[in-house]
Amino acid sequence: MKKQLFIFLSTLLLPILYSFYPVLSEVNDQVKEIRIEKEKGGTRSATTTVVSAFTDNYTITVLIENYDGFVSVEVTGVGGAAQQSVQITGSGQVALDISPFNAGSYTLRVILGNTVYEGSFEKL
Repeated sequence: MKKQLFIFLSTLLLPILYSFYPVLSEVNDQVKEIRIEKEKGGTRSATTTVVSAFTDNYTITVLIENYDGFVSVEVTGVGGAAQQSVQITGSGQVALDISPFNAGSYTLRVILGNTVYEGSFEKL
């Protein structure tokens, strides 16, 4: 009896659960990681500074871990023209609104003291 009930519920619930899969995968596909590489500078320290960035085509979120100094985050467009910049102090998170940007290629630059991290992304 239990086996029949399990099979019945499985055949009933599985199609319902699978119907949500396209919605969930679409949400996950909207947020993309911006690959950021260390371009220059920096010194060795006991802790490793971690810089990561993500975009959903409307905002850029930059995460900075294990850092205690002045941070500058810049977005530049074609030809290096500054589109937006923000400054924070220390580790944390900053969000930049890129919704008014035109479609195209942009560069994200994160400056931590004398260390520069850089990555590029496409605004659709």
